Amino acid sequence: FRPETATDYEIGIKSDWLDHRLRVNAAAYYIDYKDVQRRVIVADPVSGSLATLIANAASAEVQGLELEVTAIPIEGLTLTGGVGYTKPKYKRFIDRGADRSGEAWPVPETQVNLGAEYVWPTSVGDLRARVDGYWQSDVNFDGAATSDQQTTQKAYGLLNARVSLHVDQWDADLALFGTNLTDERYLANAVGLDNQLGYNIGYLGEPRIVGVQLTKHFR
Repeated sequence: FRPETATDYEIGIKSDWLDHRLRVNAAAYYIDYKDVQRRVIVADPVSGSLATLIANAASAEVQGLELEVTAIPIEGLTLTGGVGYTKPKYKRFIDRGADRSGEAWPVPETQVNLGAEYVWPTSVGDLRARVDGYWQSDVNFDGAATSDQQTTQKAYGLLNARVSLHVDQWDADLALFGTNLTDERYLANAVGLDNQLGYNIGYLGEPRIVGVQLTKHFR
């Protein structure tokens, strides 16, 4: 199959306010996709059995908006936030003579992230505490699946946290961290095979992880 070709048009602004304590970046974009690579089903002309191949089966367009904000309301505290909105659609997607241009793209329409970090200077080194949250809307990883509820992940959110101490004398960081603290069960990806093999495959995201990390810097 041939390479995909994407022509990207983007307009935006990067700005600092309040003596560099507030940063606001925003952008709007339009992407024209040609020769989009997608899985399609083909039949063997001799045996009649079905096979799945990658082919340049479609053309598409993607419109989107992005907003990023960073604020330092008080000394030592940094707040971050971002919102992304993506609206992709096929202009043409033909598979074995069938029109699949109405299928959803395997990306969430809306993504939101929020974070807060506070730094305390100590006699040993900087102590940092950070918490991050992430949320995304529904996503169907395989629009061709007949049982699309098995390949669709409903909207969900993740919560991560980290506390670290930088030891100046050793130039090292000792950290306690946790990811997916609410132990959210979600699909990170899925493949629809029910039309060919009678089942679908879902790949779960990482469960809650809590750990200790030591990082030594050599400079």
